[in-house]
Amino acid sequence: VVTADSLREGARVKRGPDWKWGGQDGQGEGVILGAFCDGWAWVKWDRSGETNSYRVGQGGAHDLMLVAAKTEGVSCPQGHDVAVRLTR
Repeated sequence: VVTADSLREGARVKRGPDWKWGGQDGQGEGVILGAFCDGWAWVKWDRSGETNSYRVGQGGAHDLMLVAAKTEGVSCPQGHDVAVRLTR
């Protein structure tokens, strides 16, 4: 889940365990635009285009979860064991 401590502007998110906001997210992913000091984050959703605030610890609720970065393999530079390119 996204918490005030893990909150980062630009992070990719999706619905979390306490989601109660209907179809605001278009059932897809969004991006964190900013945060408020009282346990809320400002998110813009990709599919619906809506922008709204969501709980990231306010009242013990977590409306958002971080989305794992997608990766694709690339060839390893000489002398390195692992190479990963992050994509969005």
